[in-house]
Parts: sequence; C-alpha cells; structure tokens
Amino acid sequence: MDWLKKKKEAAQQAAAKISNKRTAFRGEGNVLGGGDGSAAADPAPTASRRPSIKLPFTNQKPLALSAEEQQKRRELQAKALEQRGNAWEKRVANGRKARLQQEEELENKFQYTEASSSTAEASPSGPPPVVLSNEQVKARELQNVHQQMGFNPYAATFSSSTQAVSAMNSIGRGSTAPPSAPNGDAVPPPAPFSAIPPVAAPSVVSSSPVTEENGAVYVLLRQDPPRAITAAETLIKMLTNVAKNPQEEKFRKIRLSNAAIQSKLVSVPGAVDILAEAGFLRVELDGEGYLMLTADAFQAERVQAAIDRTEVALIQLQHDSA
Repeated sequence: MDWLKKKKEAAQQAAAKISNKRTAFRGEGNVLGGGDGSAAADPAPTASRRPSIKLPFTNQKPLALSAEEQQKRRELQAKALEQRGNAWEKRVANGRKARLQQEEELENKFQYTEASSSTAEASPSGPPPVVLSNEQVKARELQNVHQQMGFNPYAATFSSSTQAVSAMNSIGRGSTAPPSAPNGDAVPPPAPFSAIPPVAAPSVVSSSPVTEENGAVYVLLRQDPPRAITAAETLIKMLTNVAKNPQEEKFRKIRLSNAAIQSKLVSVPGAVDILAEAGFLRVELDGEGYLMLTADAFQAERVQAAIDRTEVALIQLQHDSA
C-alpha cells in the first residue's frame, strides 16, 4: 500500500509540473532559531508602535490678541504703508526737481548778461544785470559786427552789382551809410578804395586800367555766380594764408599750370587780377609761369585790402545766386 501511495504522489507531481501548477509545500521546514515557523515569526508592527516626528511649530496656534493689540497692529501697518508712499513721492519729487534744474541751467547758458559778475561785485549799488532775449542778443551782435566791418554781412544791403560797387566804395571811404540806388542807366566808373594807398605796378606785370583802379573785383562780380563764388573762396583762402604766414614761400608762390589753379582762378576773369592787386607778380621759372609775391613787394595792408574786397564780392555773389 505504501508503494502505491508513493506512485500516486509521484504521478501527481509530474502532472503538476506539466500543467505549471504549483503545489503547496508539505512537511516541516527549517526555521531560524528552531521551533515552529509560525511561533518564531515576529508580528507586524502596529501603527501605534511606529516612531512619530512631531514638529513644534505645526501644533502651535496663534495667540489671541486683544482689541487694543489689534488696533495697535493696524496703526503700525498704516504707518509703515504711509512711510513707503512718502518715500516714493519724495523720490519722484527729487527727480523732477533735478530735471527742472538742469533745464534751467541749459536755458541760462545761452542767455546774454549785459553786466558781468565782477562788475556787479565791484559796484553793488549799480543797477542789476539785464537779461536779454534771443532777439535782443541777435540785434546786439549784429550791431557789433556792423560797427567792426562797416556793413551787415547777414542781410542783403544791395540787390545788384552796381549797388555792390557803391557799397565797396563806401567801405573804402570809411562811411557806413547805405549805398544809394543808381539814377538812370548810366553808371559812373567805380572809384578806387581811398583807404588803400596806390602801389606802382611792377614792370613785369602787364598793367591795365582795371588793375590800377582796384577794379578786378568788379570784373569778378560780372561772371557766372557759381564759378565766381569758387574763385572768391579760393582767393580768400590763399590771401589769408599769406597774411598769416608771410614768411612761408609756398603761400607766396602759385604755379599757373596747376590744374586746380587753371580751373578756379585762371579761367575766371578778374581772379588773377585780384592777386596782382595784392602784390603778386607774373614771372617765369624754367619756362613755366608763376605768380609770386616777393619779399620786397609784400605789404600786409595791401593783402588785407584785397581780402576785404573779395569778401564783400563773395557776399554779393552768394546773394545773387540764392
């Protein structure tokens, strides 16, 4: 019977393996520490036995405040809010004040004060300084320029070449009266500048009535305005260099074959004659033509007079071409 029982158990285990069925463990197992496995197993710890972490601040409740303490807290909060608002308003006011002060300084920078601060300190009993408007400042500057130059360079005092001739003649005579309009078609020949002493023309320069009467500027006025303006500007620059640096030979020697000199001066009637009036002589060196202002022929007054006449002609040409 035992043999049959063992055969049945072996057959059942083989069938269980084939059908992937697990069979319960049968028999006593080895338990650590000996004894029954159920008795040796420790019971699962209960929730009450687990250690708990208590945070002190989670269990604390805010203390109840009295009405007086609540009122005091509200007053402090209102005071802090007011201080923050006042600080912001003060910051905005300071920024606005600084900006207005900068704008006022910029405006005062361009104002003209008649009496200087040193004069006011020296005579405290005198009248206070007068602040002039922009129009008054312009009028005063125009008056000073008119007194120094003898004419108003910012306004057209003449509208034709004939009136320009009269204006330049009045400057030479030292008169500041405005030129009178011509009566009739007949125009008298221009009078020489009396303020400039007559200078005898050198023998190597071909003299002409226009050059002898300082009339080269009148010939320049009758030319095409764009070309005449370029010639006048070039003459003023060259003669100014001569007046400021008379010892420099490069400013007193002009090569006529130069392309720029040919286009700006030689090709414009009257331009070379103005240089001749300033004392330049036409000479030839190594077969090439030059205009030279020698040390013997240099006169500062003569050069400055040519500059003044050319500047007046330039103003008239710019007015005619506008």
